[in-house]
Amino acid sequence: MKTKTTKNKGSVNNDKMFIVCWKDHTANASWVDDISTEKYTTCWSVGWLKAEDDEVIKLVDTYTDDNTVGGVMVILKSCITEMYEIEVKN
Repeated sequence: MKTKTTKNKGSVNNDKMFIVCWKDHTANASWVDDISTEKYTTCWSVGWLKAEDDEVIKLVDTYTDDNTVGGVMVILKSCITEMYEIEVKN
């Protein structure tokens, strides 16, 4: 996983904002003769990093004025290919 950082000049609740590129699983429920064309998809997510451990990161895409969050994304670190910190100016 590549991580690039820019200087953070502020954020919501001191949480840093990131763009995360990650590989997502896909499924095909139809009958197929040739599975060689079946692929994973690449996703880009943007959010504040609220938590992480050895396996996952947890991003949120929405904060409210009473410090609740919404749009929680749990992304496996093993699926992350790139992660870029976004400079947020308050």
